[in-house]
Amino acid sequence: MTDAGIETPTARTVGSLRRVFAFEWRLLRAERAWGVVALLALAVGFAAAHGRSWTAFQQRAILDARAEESARLVALARTLDSVSRDTSTVAPWGDPRYPYTAAQVQARRYAILPPAPLAPLAVGQSDLFPSYFRVGLTSRETFLVNDETVNPAHLAAGPFDLSFVVVLLYPLVVLALGYNLLSAEREAGTLPLLLSQPVALRTVLLGKVALRAAAVVAIAVGLTLGGALVAGVSLGAPGALAAAGAWVAITVAYGLFWLALALLVNVYGGSSATNALALVGTWLAFAVLVPALLNLGVTTLHPAPSRVELMQATREASNAASAKGSAALGVYFQDHPELMRGGTPDVGDFATQTVATAEMVTRAVQPVTQRFEVEIDAQQRLVDRWQWLSPALVTQLALTDLAGTETGRYRDFQRQVDRYSDTLRAFYVPRITRRARFGVADVSAVPAFRYAPPRPRQSGMVATVVLLAGAGLLTWVALRRARRVTAAMA
Repeated sequence: MTDAGIETPTARTVGSLRRVFAFEWRLLRAERAWGVVALLALAVGFAAAHGRSWTAFQQRAILDARAEESARLVALARTLDSVSRDTSTVAPWGDPRYPYTAAQVQARRYAILPPAPLAPLAVGQSDLFPSYFRVGLTSRETFLVNDETVNPAHLAAGPFDLSFVVVLLYPLVVLALGYNLLSAEREAGTLPLLLSQPVALRTVLLGKVALRAAAVVAIAVGLTLGGALVAGVSLGAPGALAAAGAWVAITVAYGLFWLALALLVNVYGGSSATNALALVGTWLAFAVLVPALLNLGVTTLHPAPSRVELMQATREASNAASAKGSAALGVYFQDHPELMRGGTPDVGDFATQTVATAEMVTRAVQPVTQRFEVEIDAQQRLVDRWQWLSPALVTQLALTDLAGTETGRYRDFQRQVDRYSDTLRAFYVPRITRRARFGVADVSAVPAFRYAPPRPRQSGMVATVVLLAGAGLLTWVALRRARRVTAAMA
């Protein structure tokens, strides 16, 4: 209001928005779409319970592995202490004083990937990649064999967890709340009456969208916090609160994108049935079709070696190395002359030949494993580059990244395990070639695996910005269209 008591255009717009908002709130409370929200809540509870169960299973397995390792090392130390004064010849089989026996059996250590705080919210690739290995002297060749060569685009269609609910079901709830923003008024015959008042179509749309946007935000926050509560997420864990905040931000941005899309479809004047069909078709394209086509494209352009091929190459290399026998041993010591210090190793020793054979097998299968690494990395880069074609894929990849269950984290873990295997070989092989005794002090000296988390990526922030930018662009186009419609009606 001005000093003269005349209402300004801004004040009229704000007053109109307030009236539209209040009227729309009464209509929205009577919407049948709230039944869909209730179904979403049930889906959230079921998905969170499933994620909690799966993560609890992994944590139990890790605890059991650590307990088994600790008990085994304690038993080994006691045995070695009891025979410390035994000067008899070390037996080549089953003798705990034999370094090769310790390396392959009693003193083997676990390499463990700890679950991230938000792991119960997104199973991701955790059901395909192992989260721990029991690493021995010659175990490196089995790392890839034990894995599934799964394309990272498969993240878009994972198990039924909270990320699945967010990516595939949450948009349907948003569309149920917004598919008939204007069409319902038009079909009921109230839109012309509403526009006969001193209020623009854009103002009506803003009021309707503002209320539904508030509902979308509330659902996103409730979905995340409720899911985290049911899934047993500890927000007090290091980094958990920040990750949960990023999860909420991504979910809100994703919901606003779909609401903006519903707004754009509404301003083109179709019926409610037409709007629903168009929006569901768009949902199918973004959530199903584009990820499937992307998956087909990356596997066609960068096919990874099959698991059968890798196993066959390993088997052939092992047979060839075993057949060469002492020749393989000679090549090994030629490559590792430092192991010859302190005397000439017994070339007939089984452990020494096994180490040499494993070295030869590693070299023989290296072309296959390198091709696997190169192709999988190329697939991941291709998916990262083209994920922007689908908001569903952008959201899924960002959520699994926050949960620590994306492919990249497991592949980084495997590379750390490979380096740890090299560390163990450097520890054991000199003892084996010197035929040294394995004593009590050696048990505690066996290198333990220390997982080093990779540098955190900013995928959550990037995904949120991209989704909000998409929502803003769609809203801008819809409001421009509404302005033209208002001008045509004037």
